[in-house]
Amino acid sequence: MVTILTILALTTFDANRITVDKEKPIDFAYAMYDNFYTIDSNGDDLITLQEAQRLIEGLDLETFLSFDTDGNQQLSEEELQLAIKQLSTCGSQLQRGCSCAVNRVQTWISDFIAILFSMTILFFTGSAKNKN
Repeated sequence: MVTILTILALTTFDANRITVDKEKPIDFAYAMYDNFYTIDSNGDDLITLQEAQRLIEGLDLETFLSFDTDGNQQLSEEELQLAIKQLSTCGSQLQRGCSCAVNRVQTWISDFIAILFSMTILFFTGSAKNKN
């Protein structure tokens, strides 16, 4: 009986596992950063490859170590933040597309305001010349 329960425990599907596109390392960094304290099962404020692989499908040693800046084969929140900053591009899968859209809208608004201001200046300088 104990053997059957052990086998079931080891083979049970975990619905909480995160699937990440292997071609986008930044998504692995986001997945680990967003779930840092869930992944850090021993509470030492560092993530090991084994801890991360329990939750994140497809994470390999090479990708994991690419985020490890101090070479201790464990990741801290700071290392993940640095990796995210270095790899940051628009279109990341894990709920990050919004940040790029916000940046685009902010750029569009600031450009629009600059154009509107320039047109207002040109309008007033043009109308001032016509009055003289």
